[in-house]
Amino acid sequence: RRYSLRSTRFVLALVSVAFLESVSALMSWITFEQELESPLICRFQGALTQSSQLSMFAWTFIISLDLYLYVVKGVSISRSHEFVYHSFSWGLSLLFTLLPLSTDAYGPAGVWCWIRNDESGQAWRWIAFYVPLYGMILGTIILYSFVIHAVRTRVQKEKTEKSNEVESILLRLKFYPLVLLMLYIFPTINRIYDGATGDWADSYFLWILH
Repeated sequence: RRYSLRSTRFVLALVSVAFLESVSALMSWITFEQELESPLICRFQGALTQSSQLSMFAWTFIISLDLYLYVVKGVSISRSHEFVYHSFSWGLSLLFTLLPLSTDAYGPAGVWCWIRNDESGQAWRWIAFYVPLYGMILGTIILYSFVIHAVRTRVQKEKTEKSNEVESILLRLKFYPLVLLMLYIFPTINRIYDGATGDWADSYFLWILH
């Protein structure tokens, strides 16, 4: 029960930042023309997109890490020590949101505002977004692999009536990191093309997939 309550708090944090990311996405539909006329609003949306998406993936990684510690290592993090997880998520997103501000890199980035498609902006996209993003995705895949292996080993040893149910859960668990990876395959391809050509309007099909 204690783990269930803790995981619920983590999911709540994930849902909260996903909501902020949705607000940022809605701004592209509702206020994009105003954003182009007002650099301050555009910078705000760009920073909100950056911070919310990084926080979202940080909490996804944290949930997989906590599950790994609980299932594989038998370690249950007390509530008083959960600040470590919060420090990682909010600290990481704050750091990588502030870094592009050092060169005023936020601005129009296609059909919404994010890190601009200029020379310094391209560098910041990889340093402050895609490198930490794929680092967390890779970490999540590795941690889930350990969890799945540990649970499957226990199921094979015990062979209870719930074995089929556990196998079904494991099957779904396999897809979580894959879905995470698939979500950013096309955006990454689009941004690489965008950076190589310098003409975001020329990649309409990629923007649809994005």
